[in-house]
Amino acid sequence: MMASLVRCVSVVFLLCCAFVVPSYAQTATYTVGGSVTGLATGKVVVLKNNTSTISVSSTSSTFTFPSQAAGTSWNVSVALQPSGQTCTVTNASGTNISANVSTVSVNCAATFTVAGTVSGLSGVPLVLRMGTVTLVVTNGATSFKFGSGLAAGKTYAVLVALQPPGYQCTVSNGTGTITTANITNVAVVCARTYTVGGTISGLTASGLTLKLNAVSKVITAGTTSFTFATALKAGSSYVVTVGTQPTGQTCSVINGTGTVVDATITNVSVTCGSGSSSSSSVASSTSSVFSSSSATNSSSSSAVVTSSSSASASSVTSSVASSSSSSVISSSASSSSAVSTFIVSGT
Repeated sequence: MMASLVRCVSVVFLLCCAFVVPSYAQTATYTVGGSVTGLATGKVVVLKNNTSTISVSSTSSTFTFPSQAAGTSWNVSVALQPSGQTCTVTNASGTNISANVSTVSVNCAATFTVAGTVSGLSGVPLVLRMGTVTLVVTNGATSFKFGSGLAAGKTYAVLVALQPPGYQCTVSNGTGTITTANITNVAVVCARTYTVGGTISGLTASGLTLKLNAVSKVITAGTTSFTFATALKAGSSYVVTVGTQPTGQTCSVINGTGTVVDATITNVSVTCGSGSSSSSSVASSTSSVFSSSSATNSSSSSAVVTSSSSASASSVTSSVASSSSSSVISSSASSSSAVSTFIVSGT
């Protein structure tokens, strides 16, 4: 009876061992590590492997992460860069680990910041960009510095990512190549900007376009006011003109030129009336012709008398009347006067 009990216990023990022994093979573990170079004195870099993190100081040239199970993967990255340096990782990852890994390499190099000054800005923030990094310059700030450092030999370009409302900011000394020092001479200068606009009267047709310097704006029929979207800095000159006349109408601009001082321009006036621009041009050209004839009356009269002494005043009068329209004569009293003078002199 006792012997049977002993045999049973022995069998149970052996069965337990049979299940336990294989489990030791499944829980084998291995480490991941490597070397660190270039870490400046007193600096610390924080490395990460999957969910494990370790801190490596400048006094260490190697590192090792805690063990991980056989068959798993590893992926080493920089969790926190040392101040003033940028560390990069090579041979950083792998799968199905089956032995200790010691080939991960972390190399650190000095980095330099890009910074500068801001002037002329008040009451609103400014957004700058360097590469893919954006920086919000808070309201009232007079200086800025990008947090991302650049290694020696890297190029940089600072630009305005978003102009603040009511201002136009420009960047000087914004591009260059990092050497072995921080960049501090980037200058952002901002100036207030003002819009140009005014009123429109009598516009009933479509097709009107107005121009502010080289910028065009389409004006729809029935519009009574306008403002150009393009704002101008104080001290800039402006010229508002009609780019294209509306169909069947002629528009003219009053107070269309000037210099922006420190206020929005709102007194430009556009007046539209009936009649095409071509009719106006013809009348203007005809008036100019009569004005020129008046300026050369004496020479023209002399030529008429010399070429035909028998020419009568009535024939000259008839010729003049047939070659000029009554509308032109009525539109310019001075022109009519000029024609009468010509006839008398010819006689």
